Amino acid sequence: MEHEMDSVATADLALTKTEANTTCIATYCQEAALSCVKDKDCRAALSCLSSCDELEDNTPDKIELQKCTADCVVTYENDALDNVNACFDSHDCITLTPIPLTCRDTSMAAPALSNITLMEGKWWATYGKNAVYDCYPCQRLTFSPIDQTVWLYDSKYLTPTLDGGVRAYELQAAFPWPADGMASAIAFNYTYQGMSHGEEWRFLHVDPSVVILYYCGRGNTWNYEGGLVLSRERNSPPEHAAMAREVFGNIGIDFDSEFCTLQPNKPCPGF
Repeated sequence: MEHEMDSVATADLALTKTEANTTCIATYCQEAALSCVKDKDCRAALSCLSSCDELEDNTPDKIELQKCTADCVVTYENDALDNVNACFDSHDCITLTPIPLTCRDTSMAAPALSNITLMEGKWWATYGKNAVYDCYPCQRLTFSPIDQTVWLYDSKYLTPTLDGGVRAYELQAAFPWPADGMASAIAFNYTYQGMSHGEEWRFLHVDPSVVILYYCGRGNTWNYEGGLVLSRERNSPPEHAAMAREVFGNIGIDFDSEFCTLQPNKPCPGF
């Protein structure tokens, strides 16, 4: 038992330079940690994540570090990994390498309020800013009312794995809905791969055919940001890119160099 717990502590200390509180792990997460060590894929995830520790990523947003971590988790994720991550997260047993990113001031670049009722229905992400989270192929987002005060955000997407395959994901989060349908931003919390996240999405432009938004969020000690251009069709017309280039430029983001173009012709099985 002690030997297995030592293995867990050693592995977690290597998780992208996390700081692991072994007393916390032994007190609150011993069962989940031992289940992970005994599970082949969960062990593989820990080994993969330890390789991310070797990266020399000195960039402010540590995109390379984030991508390495995300690739490992997506490739080997299972219940054992989600459970141990959730336990560590809920009891603050680990602290990831800090990413002290600050949300941008969008107040001067965005309208005071947007009619976000126009967002109801299905959208395709056609351009994305964050190289880790926004550039997955086949991203389809849906916004729909649950009742008069709460709406549901649903995101389906495919994630490439390190072994050359893909995994399908679906993420859902409820968020408060303004009584008049007018808002400058929406905020919601959700759990992803065992970790709690909080995000704020700020609307730079909303009309019936395109939504342009900036977001910033936090998970553990990682702060991150991104941006999306959402279109009703997978092939976004050129005017959407021109509009995005202008509005993102107003908040210091260069659309041409910082955004990926999602592949409109890539098959999306199950979508």
